[in-house]
Amino acid sequence: MQIRLLTLGTLRCFLGDAELADLPAQRLRCAVLLYLALEREATREAVASLLWPERDSERGRHALSQKLYELRQILGEDWVQAPGERMRVTPLIRVDMHEFETAVQRGALEEALALYNGEFLGDFYVPGSKNFENWVDRHRARVARLHRKTRRELIDQCVARGDVERAMLAARRWVELEPLEDEAHHRLIELLAHSGNRAEAIRQYDSYERALKAEELEPLEQTRALIAVVRQSSTAPTPPTAAPAAIYEPSESVESASLPAAVQPRVPASRRRRVIAVAIAAALLLAVGSWAARHYLLRASTPSRSIAVLPFLNLSTDPSASEHLSDGVAEELIHALSQTDSLRVAARTSSFRFRGKDVSIRTVGDSLDVELVLEGSVRQEGSRLRVAAQLIKVSDGYHLWSGKFDRELKDVLTLQEEIAGAIVDALRIRLASRGPARLAVGGTANTQAYQAYLRGRYLLHKGTRDAVLSSMEYLDSAVALDPRYALAYAALAQAHLLVTPSRERRAETAKAAAERAVQLAPRLSEAHAALGRAELERWAWDAAEREAKLAIQLDWRNSSAHATYAGVLMVRGRTEEAVREATLAAQLEPLSAAAAADYAEALRAARKYHLAVQIHRRALELEPTLGRQNLAKVYIELAMYDSALAQFRTAVTAGAPHLRRIDLLWIAYTYARAGKRDQAMDLLGEFERQPPQAMNGYMLAALHLALGNRERAFQLLERGISEWRAAAWRQLPWDPVWDPVRQDPRFARLMRQMNL
Repeated sequence: MQIRLLTLGTLRCFLGDAELADLPAQRLRCAVLLYLALEREATREAVASLLWPERDSERGRHALSQKLYELRQILGEDWVQAPGERMRVTPLIRVDMHEFETAVQRGALEEALALYNGEFLGDFYVPGSKNFENWVDRHRARVARLHRKTRRELIDQCVARGDVERAMLAARRWVELEPLEDEAHHRLIELLAHSGNRAEAIRQYDSYERALKAEELEPLEQTRALIAVVRQSSTAPTPPTAAPAAIYEPSESVESASLPAAVQPRVPASRRRRVIAVAIAAALLLAVGSWAARHYLLRASTPSRSIAVLPFLNLSTDPSASEHLSDGVAEELIHALSQTDSLRVAARTSSFRFRGKDVSIRTVGDSLDVELVLEGSVRQEGSRLRVAAQLIKVSDGYHLWSGKFDRELKDVLTLQEEIAGAIVDALRIRLASRGPARLAVGGTANTQAYQAYLRGRYLLHKGTRDAVLSSMEYLDSAVALDPRYALAYAALAQAHLLVTPSRERRAETAKAAAERAVQLAPRLSEAHAALGRAELERWAWDAAEREAKLAIQLDWRNSSAHATYAGVLMVRGRTEEAVREATLAAQLEPLSAAAAADYAEALRAARKYHLAVQIHRRALELEPTLGRQNLAKVYIELAMYDSALAQFRTAVTAGAPHLRRIDLLWIAYTYARAGKRDQAMDLLGEFERQPPQAMNGYMLAALHLALGNRERAFQLLERGISEWRAAAWRQLPWDPVWDPVRQDPRFARLMRQMNL
């Protein structure tokens, strides 16, 4: 019997003519069915790791078998064939998404659009299943792009043959399905005005503008310009032709970065007009304020060849002793391949999220938006090192290149250069830096120093206090073995910023290490980024901005530099620019929870609260323990106090003990903002009996302000700036918490004390 799944819009399931109304509510069962129906076939291991990643392989497979059994009770025995490891669904399963894509390929645009009733699985989710949500998000974004492209083509076809009424119907349906999509409203307004319905065109715009204002957004410039023409003219505008598609969907063929002039690569004169057009389109896309729009911006502003280097498998006889080496090989390849402007390389944080996960190459490619994936393995046996690597094309899974290398451990540096050279030769592109040239960008020729650096960097990436402290020992050893090793000095600066307890000592020690790195390698982006972060810690805003901009100029793909620059801009009140830089950092690290959280914080600084909530939620999907407090802060500004309290309480429960006090202060602040003064005062009493400290002084001041104790709030603020100067105080210039007192002369004095 035929099984039909409607996934575009509200999820519905049918067995023959009967609707299985209860099945969508059975989340895990339905997720198994959806995944197999969409992918057509999959391994048991892949489905189990997708839906039960927290379980070991045996328990995950058992859970999957149980769900398959339950689905057979509902759908019959023949809907899936699963005699062994691989599972395949029957051809009798029909999915509207497949039919939509097939109709588009056939050119049957109206037939395809009749199938599209909303975004893919718009109201379906599986609680706690981050991997499944990521899979849904990838399909959702792809189908949404195809819908917009198809809708645009149909409207253009109707306009070309003079059928404005049919074009208008298509545009109205588009607006109905995507009420905040600027292009949909632009086309409808244009068509209404041309058909003589000038008043309706104006009403359409006004309605659209009100809807955007509710989300703290505004129409794009070209739509505002269109309505200005319509309002001022008593005659119909020129008949519409094709949609200005480049404004909404930049061409993926553009190779030059849509960045400020200071960081743009030189381009031939024949391409300048195209680059300028895409730069304008990119600026307009930033105004939309959607994660999808930023995805297009990155695609438009990077080279067409793109690659992700996955963490290499560690096959050594002593894995614990050699994992730094397998990671190091992959990271050095990322660094080497990034030296060419002809290749976009996925950042380390994003590509390394796939460590130990049984996912397909297609999944990696879709997640990181790359066309090529490099994977491999490292085996150390005594002093011998064996490395195998293969370059795979995402679209068809074909191997473009593979190689095996057997070398002495002391030859690891030249080995990595051999592999990078073989890859770029296979891609027929030019690698900017090989051999001795690596020393000019901060490297070393000392194998022992390099080994110490690899161990230090491996521990630094772990991020825990103990690991970072251990990393500093190895990095100190690396610079002792090679005092001209700039990359090691830059990493050492980063480590000091993470764990050195005293703010003054932390800033000065990190600055000294970063300055040494800059002195040794003036064109090393990582060195300038580290120095920028150290200057930011010192409240040396001009120096921090200068170093961050230099880091970006040297390597615009340095996400850390963009994040540092965003931090400086936020402090200086240039929040729209900060959002731009934080956006770029998040684009360059699409699977980094920290980059997403920083982006959301920039949105909070710009008072774009609704979008900040969306991005914070994405950060939590990527890393459930990160940033709940910051999401709660956005909820406070939206007067969603119960939601804020729920997030703070979760953070208190899950957080480390030293976080509990500051979180409890935030809970008290939330009570005060919600008008629950008694509860706030009860919690305040606990803290007022103890001397205020740098960590909680900032929030004590905020709590007093929320309770109406303005004098006490300013006392704490003045003491905090003069004595504590902790990282939290950098929020003072932009934090919405202080909006009620920004016009107070005492606040202006505080800003001057902060060199602002």
